[in-house]
Amino acid sequence: MPTAPSETRTHPTEEEIERYALGKVEPAEQKPIETHLLTCQKCCEILEFLDDFQAALRAAAQRSKHSNFQVP
Repeated sequence: MPTAPSETRTHPTEEEIERYALGKVEPAEQKPIETHLLTCQKCCEILEFLDDFQAALRAAAQRSKHSNFQVP
């Protein structure tokens, strides 16, 4: 089971930010990550990249669903 970001660490891990971006963090994890994101540009940039990546994947999935593309 995931644990909340450590009080002794400066930043949440990229895995924790990724789970946050996917909405898969436990309630106890969410508040410390959100609080950190309010003040950390580096972690906000990681979150923004992950959000953009997820949007690109969704767009690609939509395009492939509406095309006649078939895997040989």
